[in-house]
Amino acid sequence: MSHFGRFHRIALRAIIAGVCLLGVWNSWKLARADYLSQRDTVEALRSAILLAPDDSEYYMRLAQLDEGHARELLATSLRLDRYNAQADIELGLLEEADGNFGPAEKLLLNAFDVDRTYMSRWSLANFYLRRDNIPAFWLWARKATEMPASDDIGALFELCWRVSPDPKQIERNILNDNPDVVRQYLAFLLEKNQLHESAGVSSRLMRDGAPETDRPLLLSVVNRLVAVNDTGR
Repeated sequence: MSHFGRFHRIALRAIIAGVCLLGVWNSWKLARADYLSQRDTVEALRSAILLAPDDSEYYMRLAQLDEGHARELLATSLRLDRYNAQADIELGLLEEADGNFGPAEKLLLNAFDVDRTYMSRWSLANFYLRRDNIPAFWLWARKATEMPASDDIGALFELCWRVSPDPKQIERNILNDNPDVVRQYLAFLLEKNQLHESAGVSSRLMRDGAPETDRPLLLSVVNRLVAVNDTGR
């Protein structure tokens, strides 16, 4: 074998070894950063960021613990991951708190653009209520009920009740044919002791819901109506 061939093989082995060592080093850094982040302290998270400066989640968590630097940390998280809707929301809330309503609205709308989940819709409904923009509030409250309502959305109904303690208006503005939403609204009406209005909502649940699942709730409505001698007429 020529000297050139021998040198080529040695160089190739050195390169492979270097790549392997670099991979081991990077794996160790990521594992160490993950370990530090789980300690969940300001100092540990800062150390984690030094080891893994491209992990947007570390900046997000550090922003919650280090409020004095929250704005820049959230901005960095958002720069690293433009689909980070939670960073948009939290940064938007900071802008709103500082009276920067235009930038706040833009950030909250961007959160919806990149992640059309319940949280982004709920955040916009709250924002417009605080801005006393009631038409926009109803729009986003309605959009919030368009999401699968597997989670408790009672807080959304409470928000609507603050705007208008009129069950008919709430029903007209945000209720749809999703049985999860209807049954949660019916439970809300019972909690508010709106027994007469609960009769009408019950008919929607009987039409769109699941008879076996909804029987206890519907019987509760009937029993309470009978107790106050109200047949829902």
